[in-house]
Amino acid sequence: MKKWIAHSEGFAKGELYINEGAYEALLSTSATSLLPVGVNRVEGEFEKDDIVRIIAPNGEPMGVGRVACDSVKARQTIGRKGGRPIVHYDYLYLDSPFNHRRAGGAGNQENNTMQLKESFEQALEASRELNCLSTEKIDEVLLALADAAEKNADKILAANQEDLARMDPANPMYDRLLLNRERIAGIASDIRNVVSLPSPLGRVLSETVRPNGMRIKKITVPFGVIGVIYEARPNVGFDVFSLCLKSGNASILKGGSDARCSNEAIVALIREVLKAQGVNEHCVTLLPADRAATAELLNATGYVDLIIPRGSKGLIDYVRQNAHIPVIETGAGIVHTYFDKDGDLKKGTAVILNAKTRRVSVCNALDCLIIHRDRLFDLPAICAPQADKNVILYADDEAYAALK
Repeated sequence: MKKWIAHSEGFAKGELYINEGAYEALLSTSATSLLPVGVNRVEGEFEKDDIVRIIAPNGEPMGVGRVACDSVKARQTIGRKGGRPIVHYDYLYLDSPFNHRRAGGAGNQENNTMQLKESFEQALEASRELNCLSTEKIDEVLLALADAAEKNADKILAANQEDLARMDPANPMYDRLLLNRERIAGIASDIRNVVSLPSPLGRVLSETVRPNGMRIKKITVPFGVIGVIYEARPNVGFDVFSLCLKSGNASILKGGSDARCSNEAIVALIREVLKAQGVNEHCVTLLPADRAATAELLNATGYVDLIIPRGSKGLIDYVRQNAHIPVIETGAGIVHTYFDKDGDLKKGTAVILNAKTRRVSVCNALDCLIIHRDRLFDLPAICAPQADKNVILYADDEAYAALK
């Protein structure tokens, strides 16, 4: 069956654009099907059992497969978890270069590992040089970066457009990926806010004198090198670098492939500013946007002092389970709102609408509304504005009865 599919590209009726998670899963040695959660965009019109091309996150065709549903159903299920495969493993064929990677191109992997080790070594050396920078110099660098971000907005937005072109605008991740002049101005403002913060370095947290006269102080110092793994949020590169530099740390960034072009442009700009300020450019390092780089980072003992994952629960769990370096977990969150028995209907309705629809892509958008049983009769009024925003409601039995 796979041999027949391998020679059927000329019959392809459409294209499935996949995200980084699906890309790495398909390249693993396990028998992996293409699930809806791994699809960013569907192009073309096709029927069940038609042949479609599989498009990698960088826009490169990587194989073909026989779809288990039509194009309408495929678009409806984009990004959903737990659904049936769009292309089953038995009906999926990857082109030769990708099959080679799937089998594990040992030579390439060894070269990539050596390159990453060099990057880790350079970051470590840069972190030691940061110990010699004054607070004033750090703030000077950050102010220069804020100015440069606004001045080079066109370059950043052009790179961001390349990333956006690979993603379906209907994808909930699209808004997270999107940059515009307003958001870049906000990024620059946030960097300047970091400058206004007091330095966290050299603070005496406690001091004791032992009976023999020995004086012991607990003083804040940098971690050294901090690795941060995040998904399709290009603004995170600026955020992480600013906070790490302010606290005297070098940063290693591992962004998702969906934001690859944006991340590359941002880190290139940061390095230009560092060089212009006479500071080691390896204070910030951007790793390749693939899972192999993630694995190397999680095992960079002796080079990286701390890992921070920023993203979905799946990402956080993966990092926690595989890291050989200390990890600080960010909360996955349970984004609930409770409307009490004595709640103000007008105010509560406005708050709930804002919490759910202002920016649906952000991690703190409302997931679950809990309402006091004595106010169930107000539930239709509370939820009515959600209908204009195309919000789908999933209700338990009592809530469903109240909404009918």
